[in-house]
Amino acid sequence: MHTKLLAALLLTLSWQAFGAEGRPTHYQVTRPMQIQQQLKAAYLAKGVGYRPRTEHLEADGSPRYLNRLILEDSPYLLQHAHNPVDWYPWGEAAFAKAKRENKPIFLSIGYSTCHWCHVMERESFENESIARFLNEHFIAIKVDRESHPDIDETYMTAVMLMTGPAAGRCRAC
Repeated sequence: MHTKLLAALLLTLSWQAFGAEGRPTHYQVTRPMQIQQQLKAAYLAKGVGYRPRTEHLEADGSPRYLNRLILEDSPYLLQHAHNPVDWYPWGEAAFAKAKRENKPIFLSIGYSTCHWCHVMERESFENESIARFLNEHFIAIKVDRESHPDIDETYMTAVMLMTGPAAGRCRAC
């Protein structure tokens, strides 16, 4: 039942992403100029050899989206630096924003070589309509479980206590 509900929600969100011409609509997050400049400087500092890992590219090959994960060192977080989701790394800035805007946290924990993390990114976090929904209704936080095993352990324990061990991490993770 949960799978059918999730599939219906994702299909609805995907349809909302298309404009009157049947082409995907462009979606952009609005941030303070200081943050935008900091993110752009971090992207440019990566150098000419840096290749954004995204399907959303401008004509010149630059990424259409840039979020706070570009400021991080973790390979896993950097993989998501060009998602349309306005990701925050784990930290006080994300929690302060959630409190200030009275929004719940959308927490995603994974790591760079996990197959299912890549599938989730491709099917959900790269989708502009899903990103729009997440950005409007949640503060999205991305955690690299290899950098923060303590956070991973805490949340996996909570999930297993609430739903049973079968709902825990996938066998590949």
